[in-house]
Amino acid sequence: MADPVSTLTAHPHVAAAEERLLHIAPGPVAHHTICPVQDLPADLETARSWGMLAARWGTSPFLFPSWIDTWVTWYQPQSRIEIFDARAGEQVIGALPLLRESTWLCGVPVRRLRPPYSLTSPDPYELQTVPGGQDLAAEAIWNHLRRDRSWDVIELVDLAAGSSAAALIAQAEASGFVTGRRPSRVTPWVDLTTITDPFAHTTAKFRANLRRRRRNLEQLGNLQLVRHTDLSSDVVNQFLELEHAGWKGRNGTSILSSATDTMYHCAIARVAAEAGHLAIYSLEFDGKPIAMHFGVIAQNRYSVPKLAFDEQFHEYAPGHILVHDVLQDLIARDIAEFDFLGNQMDWKREWTPLTRSCERVHIFNRTTCGLAAAGMRYNLLPRARAVRNRLAAVQPEHGS
Repeated sequence: MADPVSTLTAHPHVAAAEERLLHIAPGPVAHHTICPVQDLPADLETARSWGMLAARWGTSPFLFPSWIDTWVTWYQPQSRIEIFDARAGEQVIGALPLLRESTWLCGVPVRRLRPPYSLTSPDPYELQTVPGGQDLAAEAIWNHLRRDRSWDVIELVDLAAGSSAAALIAQAEASGFVTGRRPSRVTPWVDLTTITDPFAHTTAKFRANLRRRRRNLEQLGNLQLVRHTDLSSDVVNQFLELEHAGWKGRNGTSILSSATDTMYHCAIARVAAEAGHLAIYSLEFDGKPIAMHFGVIAQNRYSVPKLAFDEQFHEYAPGHILVHDVLQDLIARDIAEFDFLGNQMDWKREWTPLTRSCERVHIFNRTTCGLAAAGMRYNLLPRARAVRNRLAAVQPEHGS
């Protein structure tokens, strides 16, 4: 097998199609193509290879070209996506899409490469590789990055323990580059290959309580689980309205509270449906949704980016009833995993003892701004916080 080589594809998002230039940096493969951003997933060789890799081996739809392109179009239209891919001969064995931007890190201006999605509520991120190819892919991509002084920091978010991207970080550390990391979140998940009963990991008290609430609700009307995998119905609007009717709508944080968020989620529902990933579950009471999951399924894993329930039915725990029925349906269809996504919460832990610990990782380049940002973020800032905490601990009580 030939040694893997790395190429870099950069895609500027600008208004005019003729100005949208795909640039592959000098290397074993180099060419230029003019392409509208809407054609990125279909028309560009690198994106096609990335998409095929994701479709065959990816565990998350969030890293598919169409998903990322939709997010960038709605939230970062002036940004630039760069696709790092590793190849062994003609075969693409790894792909790492990143977004390039100029920003500030701890008061230092930096040129940052980071995942192409929201850093405040990130989707799971990963270096996508063929099975067993993470070390070769990471080595090829890092050998390209380490020679490139056009970036100051790479920021990777929500990397799970043992992820393929860990091999990239290991390459950077072995090369003597400064890295830093901190815990970002802990996410519960359910291994469906080991259970036949959704209640398998729950307590007796929880089971009895939820069964009682279901009986009470069923005495009032008909309860039914519905799974939507296409957009032939008005299911997306039903979900958006249900979420908006609750506390998120009152706080102005619902999807419908933002025109951009609304358009993005409508667009991503179409993308997911076209790729066969959409799985919107609805718990319906007399034909009316009272709890819903905006879910997706890829590579035998079910994930829940968004969920909502009718607060008028709060006493019946419709969200928990929906989780039970979804788990039951997934087990019957031999889906391997239920991933709650997001942060660890008590209600999620009612269903499973399993969690994934994730980290936020920085790799700093040997540039002036890169090294300055590393010193500020992982040296001066922690020391300043420690001093502040010590001073706060010895402050006299108010009024003493």
